[in-house]
Amino acid sequence: MADDDLAARVADLEDLEAIRALKARYARFCDNGYDPDGIASLFADGGVWDGGALFGRREGLEVIREHFRGAPARIPWALHFTLVPEITLEGPPGPQRRASGTWYLWQPCTRRSSNGTEWQAWLTGTYADTYVKAGGAWKFETVTVDARWLSGPPPAEMPVR
Repeated sequence: MADDDLAARVADLEDLEAIRALKARYARFCDNGYDPDGIASLFADGGVWDGGALFGRREGLEVIREHFRGAPARIPWALHFTLVPEITLEGPPGPQRRASGTWYLWQPCTRRSSNGTEWQAWLTGTYADTYVKAGGAWKFETVTVDARWLSGPPPAEMPVR
């Protein structure tokens, strides 16, 4: 194996791990009261967070930050499980590399109505993200969430097959 091939393979593995760590930081910021500055710091300039019909689309860092400032009023507690990533790196390793990825979302949480009533809820769905490496660090270019509320918890007992 040529040294160049090994270096490229190692760079690929480092990039994949950095993207996984980026998504983990996103989940932790969300689970820490939807930290608006923390979440916005993960996006590239001009980034987009798109929550679809359920949560709306936000373009630009300040607009993303403002959206997440209001999130705890609607979801005061959440625990984001981002699972089963499929990440595709584009082009050769380098300082301006791009990538895309999908993840499953499983999120137990507490919802709050406009009158202050709170109840346990479950949010599930998928993420479709694009990433860009700028200045040596991976950032979100887009985060698209296709989510839906479950009407109740999963069954306590699974059916026997």
